Amino acid sequence: MFPLERGDGVGFSIDRFGANTLEQDRLEVAFGKSFGATSFLHALRVGVDLSFLRQQFTLIAPLPGINPSNVSAEAFSIGAGVLYDPFAWATLGLSADNLSQPNLGVVGTDTVPILVRYGLAVRPPVGQDKLLLTLAQSVNNGVWDTQGGAEWNLIRWGSRFGPGEIPIWESSGLAGR
Repeated sequence: MFPLERGDGVGFSIDRFGANTLEQDRLEVAFGKSFGATSFLHALRVGVDLSFLRQQFTLIAPLPGINPSNVSAEAFSIGAGVLYDPFAWATLGLSADNLSQPNLGVVGTDTVPILVRYGLAVRPPVGQDKLLLTLAQSVNNGVWDTQGGAEWNLIRWGSRFGPGEIPIWESSGLAGR
């Protein structure tokens, strides 16, 4: 990540996954914007990202009608998010990835589902130390995932304690169940 003007930034990432006969790559660039204290939008922070996705299979045996030397698909994906601070000690967040639902189907259609996340972070005062509590939920293709976390930053000792994000509940059923 590279900072731009005060509170703004641009970031890049490269993710590579390979196992057995499947390789997946994601090249991503993201931009985040915050607004000055004098702006009526000062409680908001917004971001967008653009990703290039690539998926490639290596066939062990030829399939009828398929060229075994190049079985790959590529597509672009768009995401967006917003953070809102209703109070100095609380932040609400909402984001969506794969809004363009890219098709990574090698033979036919295989769209990447939209991933929606939302959550809450609170920072209650605990003297000179800092406590951060988070609760978040995501839904991807009808699967709901709920996570919570806690981190206690003991400033005097320069230490942080907490399990980070831990799964609380997961549903593999249909959305709205």
